[in-house]
Amino acid sequence: MVQLHASLPPPPDYYRDNFIELVTFVSGHYRAALRPVDVAYVDAFLRVERAAQRLLVRLFMRQGPLFRVDALHYAEVEQPLQAIAALQAEGLINMCPPVAAETVMSLLTRSELAEVFPAVLPQIGRAARRAELVLAVLSRYSDAQIRDRLASVVTWLELADVDVVRRLQLLCFGALGQDLSAFVLRDLGMQRIESYRLDVEGGVGFNDVGVIDRYLAVAAVADQLPALDSLPTLAESLRVRLTMRSAHRPTERRRSRMLNDIGRWHERRGEFDRAVTCYEASTRHPARERLVRICEKHPHLGSAESLLVEMQTDPWGPEELVFAQRRTRSTSIREPLVRTRPLLANDLVMRPGAIEDWALGELAAVGSWGLHLENRLPLGLTALAYWDVLYLPVSGAFTHLFQTRPHDLYQDDFASPRQAAIGARHAELLAAENPGRVLLETFAIKNGIANAMVSWKVLTRAVLERVLDVLPAQALVALTRTVIDNPGRCRTGFPDLFVHHADGTSEFVEVKGPSDQLQPQQRAWLDRLATLGIPASVLKYTACQR
Repeated sequence: MVQLHASLPPPPDYYRDNFIELVTFVSGHYRAALRPVDVAYVDAFLRVERAAQRLLVRLFMRQGPLFRVDALHYAEVEQPLQAIAALQAEGLINMCPPVAAETVMSLLTRSELAEVFPAVLPQIGRAARRAELVLAVLSRYSDAQIRDRLASVVTWLELADVDVVRRLQLLCFGALGQDLSAFVLRDLGMQRIESYRLDVEGGVGFNDVGVIDRYLAVAAVADQLPALDSLPTLAESLRVRLTMRSAHRPTERRRSRMLNDIGRWHERRGEFDRAVTCYEASTRHPARERLVRICEKHPHLGSAESLLVEMQTDPWGPEELVFAQRRTRSTSIREPLVRTRPLLANDLVMRPGAIEDWALGELAAVGSWGLHLENRLPLGLTALAYWDVLYLPVSGAFTHLFQTRPHDLYQDDFASPRQAAIGARHAELLAAENPGRVLLETFAIKNGIANAMVSWKVLTRAVLERVLDVLPAQALVALTRTVIDNPGRCRTGFPDLFVHHADGTSEFVEVKGPSDQLQPQQRAWLDRLATLGIPASVLKYTACQR
């Protein structure tokens, strides 16, 4: 690993070596998941000269799809034209491909376009903006004519087989949101990754060509969702592409999440029958909740009562159970303590966090203090209390580079293979004279290591010490045990504030403005806290006039 410095350029082979580390990892751990075209691509990359490798990896890290040849200047590539020729010979890039003319024009400045197409200026005016110039050119010339003219002043290229690189990155990192920049963050010291033991063969992962194909096919749908408003006829084809369920959990989560998104889109358009079709194909909350709401208003589309029975018998999560219990007016659900206070409309500028800030100000005025931490507090405390449990070498938990959590962290069965370790750690915390001190010791060792459950910028040592100094040990141990038993069902809905009152008592407080209502996941957390004997309440502001 190379130690980078922000003020100094990286070594000449730095980016190339990162890509070689990537393909070496993938070839060593996921060889069976590679297609012939993937293997051929890697072999071609390894064959070309070093300068060409350096240039190609630089292009991987830039925003495409096209690149101007005259703009490719890198200190480590002394003869870029020679490197380009080598890449073209191996089929790793395409020179001046016949893509849409508008895409090629995006490479040129307004003045350059005006020089290439001077005939359009009289009809739009010489002071016309770039966008007007582009439209005028597109309306006057064919794509082929535009490309021919542009080729006389600029040469462009595109990466070949970009889907291969995307697959390689998916196999290396386990997610499409990560790329070669992960190496840079690591080597700059901006992201530290915990050590863990890889187990590529365990569980259901990206170890099969078909699994990867399906994941990428589902991901491709996500790229088209923003176009629904302008192309509403696209909705049905997207739904059809998401019809088939997957045994691969990441694929199934993403598939169901998008079906829910399309369902809500249909609801907003009043197309309730189509929304029902989407929700019925989903396996992720809030699909059944949305179905209940629709069926209550449109009984011919389904039975709300049957759905509510299913939700109570086999809930997908606590928020779904709370919703079903309240919908059927079940007596088993506990109503939270609600305190109300008047709020003058002119007293508060509505912005994110404003109502919580207002509440903190009122608390300070009576000698209390509070912190606005929401879900980051229970998740962070739990990570510090059960850090070693999170990184246990459970089968299939860690299969890629740069993971910030085990794959099954948010699955309902997370605790099952770790039950013994969770129990042992819980006993240690119960026996500790000061459990908070145990968490602070972990903080001192692990501070800054990337962990999906901890926001280090928010949960600083000062904040942690302030909370642990007044949070009763019993509450700390009970809260963290509740979260570690099922992190996926505890990551949303936690009360907004941790409050320490002037009388020495502490509680968690959910703050609601005049028009806000408790959400099912918030009610679920308030119910949990009440069961644990941890004080929690709702502070409800009501509108009033001066």
